[in-house]
Amino acid sequence: MQCPKQVYGKTTLIAEELYKSYPIELEYYETKSRTKTGKIYGIGITKRYTDDKEVSVEQKEFNNIMSKEIEVKKLLQMLLVNKVTPITLKDVLQDLVIV
Repeated sequence: MQCPKQVYGKTTLIAEELYKSYPIELEYYETKSRTKTGKIYGIGITKRYTDDKEVSVEQKEFNNIMSKEIEVKKLLQMLLVNKVTPITLKDVLQDLVIV
């Protein structure tokens, strides 16, 4: 059974870091599933970009990848600090041999 998402943290990519003049908001969250043996955790990232003409939302989520919440928190902190986007999340997780 899937439980609600729990937001871990948010960051913003500012114009100086981008080729665009509008900031991009990144939100990192933890997912939980209940199993017969306990809880299993996952992670997700939501990217929001708004300019004068459009609102764009991109999201990537990987469920059931870790059995310890402390490991998920450490991973989310690393993703947040490095401003990982949804499009690169799978590559980062593969480099860490999780997915």
